[in-house]
Amino acid sequence: MTVRSAERFAVRDREGRAPFPPGAWVFPAELEVAQELHAVLQATFRERHVVTPAEIEGQVRRAFAFDDLRGFLARRRPAFDRALAGMRSPIEASRLATLAAVLRLSRDEVTAALCARATGAGLVEGSTVVYSSLSLAAERVEGLRELGASEAVIDFELDLARLVAQPSWTPQVDWGALVPDAVEAASCVDPASGAVEVDVDIARLVLLAAQCCVGPTARAVSGDHDGLAWMSLAAFDGDAPAPERAPGSILVRPSVVAEQVERLAFAAVPAALRAIAPGGALLAVTLVEDEA
Repeated sequence: MTVRSAERFAVRDREGRAPFPPGAWVFPAELEVAQELHAVLQATFRERHVVTPAEIEGQVRRAFAFDDLRGFLARRRPAFDRALAGMRSPIEASRLATLAAVLRLSRDEVTAALCARATGAGLVEGSTVVYSSLSLAAERVEGLRELGASEAVIDFELDLARLVAQPSWTPQVDWGALVPDAVEAASCVDPASGAVEVDVDIARLVLLAAQCCVGPTARAVSGDHDGLAWMSLAAFDGDAPAPERAPGSILVRPSVVAEQVERLAFAAVPAALRAIAPGGALLAVTLVEDEA
């Protein structure tokens, strides 16, 4: 089975959802980009924040800097998004009417959003990312209706879908909205527990950056690749200096939660595997199914 990572991309609140398909996959990757990302993430995981009780009480805002990771995304992500926006896929023509009904759009609006054109045999060709985004929005709306959600909640989801249906919409991510706040993370710790350290999950940012190593049209490859020298993109390889902490303060560290991302690693490939990985590397991704 082959899966294109971009087919799982959608936008809610300008965030990327499911940057890779759930399950265990190996994709051909660009070695230079993967090595660059590895160095960037080592610097990212090294950032630490000490949050004092006074900051928690006052809810002082202090976002992580993530300068290296932001710089990587600024350099590498635009090309990915342009390629993603240009992808087109076959779609059942009858699906247009279904999406229109669920999302309270006209069929003409859905057709225009997809830049759809008939190809015959009951099919149209349209924008892959817009179709995925509208389909996931429709699933969300139908699920909320089954749960008996209020009209206000459903209308919010419909408003997001209408944004995607605008002809000017493009698949872009607001990185700032995904950068965690150290004080907010520390405030989630129960002081009575005696905890002095907390890890804040940055999996979404890391996965969106990892997409830049493979591109939106990369197809998963099969085979036994255990003999390669894999390097993790989800863990810190070295030691970070321990900052001084006042009594009652909490150390906040970035991490990738293993319960969501079981594996994210890359490996350089020998000449014998260049046929399946012309970029010189493979990227292994294992994601747990999102039940939300």
